[in-house]
Amino acid sequence: MVEVEVQNKMTFILTHGYFEHGHAAWLQRMKTELLVNGDYNVIILDWLTGSGPPYSQATANTRLIGVMGGHLMAFLKTHANLDLYKVHCIGHSLGAHVCGYLGSYLKNDLQLELGRITGLDPAEPNFEFTDPLVRLDPSDAYFVDVIHTDGNPITKMGLGLFQPSGHLDFYPNGGKVMYGCDAPMMKTLEQEHGNMAAAFRRVVGCNHFRAYEYFIESINSKCPFTAVECPSWEKFASGECNGCLTDGDPYSCDYMGFYAFTKLKGKRPEKENRALFILTAENEPFCAYHYRVTIKLSDTKESFIQGGDRGNFLMVLNGDNQASTRLQLNKQETFFEPGRTYHFMTTTGDLGHVHSADLIWEYALHPFNPLTWRLRSESRMFVNRVEIEQFGHKHKHTFCAQDKPFLPKKPKRVIWRPTCRENAPDPGSSFLGSLLNADPIGNAQQAINFVNPLNMNPLNGLASITGVFSGFRATMLNMGPSLRRMGLTVMRSDPVRRILESESKGPETP
Repeated sequence: MVEVEVQNKMTFILTHGYFEHGHAAWLQRMKTELLVNGDYNVIILDWLTGSGPPYSQATANTRLIGVMGGHLMAFLKTHANLDLYKVHCIGHSLGAHVCGYLGSYLKNDLQLELGRITGLDPAEPNFEFTDPLVRLDPSDAYFVDVIHTDGNPITKMGLGLFQPSGHLDFYPNGGKVMYGCDAPMMKTLEQEHGNMAAAFRRVVGCNHFRAYEYFIESINSKCPFTAVECPSWEKFASGECNGCLTDGDPYSCDYMGFYAFTKLKGKRPEKENRALFILTAENEPFCAYHYRVTIKLSDTKESFIQGGDRGNFLMVLNGDNQASTRLQLNKQETFFEPGRTYHFMTTTGDLGHVHSADLIWEYALHPFNPLTWRLRSESRMFVNRVEIEQFGHKHKHTFCAQDKPFLPKKPKRVIWRPTCRENAPDPGSSFLGSLLNADPIGNAQQAINFVNPLNMNPLNGLASITGVFSGFRATMLNMGPSLRRMGLTVMRSDPVRRILESESKGPETP
């Protein structure tokens, strides 16, 4: 009877990382959620005596612990008819590499194969860019998925591996700084009831711990944690990647966490190191429903006479279940130009079928920036259409705005219509648009706020400053075509020349 039960059930092996033990609260929570989900075998691999300092010794011990776990699996296969393809090893930090060594030992020494490994932010120190033999990699199991949440270099206080390590590599919020982990030290101290040690641990490890928090929630959540394959986080965050629209779409989607293997329907992935991206909420529940919003501004004569303006687009999505809160689509003030198409990413709760949207235009006037002044007219934004796509669904809703003007702070509802007037192709950004969207003063202020401990977690702030200046550099690169169309060149003495004339390699792809 025991043999039949072991053979037919899924078996989960859960293991921890550095300086932890098998009774850790998160391991107990994961075990409970798994047993609520189904009638499973759950084994917690506790290697407390080997996971303590020094870190270099704990790193070396991962191989031994992995081999010992492999011996246990081989024993259960021989004496209890355990189906290794129904074994799923889930490890956090150093524990992810323990799972890797377990699978590697079964494959290379015993010619057996483990079913699945999930690496929850695998540890970076001593492992990044090493040979696949000494770290978690796709060959360690039939299917390997990895959630990266703390991928900054160790010099920026990152603890996790940013390097792709599985068949599917999930990068929530870009894989480096998690939403909700930028709380100021004083607020964190308040959350920990004045416990300085606990507050310090939360500040240092928040990003690293998010990996197992996301996975635990995914086990029984009705929200699907839909992630989208995309060339880079920058493209995903700016809404440039489609989400599961058509079978022939170059980007695909999958589920982060417990259900990552379901879309593959038991088949081994055809390629490795697929990078998928997802946004999360700042606090539990972390899962959110993703919407890609596309706004096409009118290319009518009236729209071009009006010209562009700097400001923000906000939106309320109206669904069958509920309406969303007011969502700011562009994360920082943007100069919007006639005839152009703009993409945005936003998240909400479960709205159900979205049947309409309320669009709001907010004009941003800066007293010290004359390029934003309107002396003889008021700001108006002419909109051709709004397209809304919910990730995970193969349908896109098109709401016609009929080229009508949107006045500042006056919501106007857009609804579905069978046809909308087609715009001409997007003309691209003008020189003025590129210049205004560069916003060097705003970026400098953002950089200052990042390292102010009263505003946010200074460790995450230091890690994010490079992103601010790389964004400015990308904007400078976008100005190159505008300058060439105007027949302008940049003086050799101009320090920006090297940026404009350098080859654009695009955003870093994990």
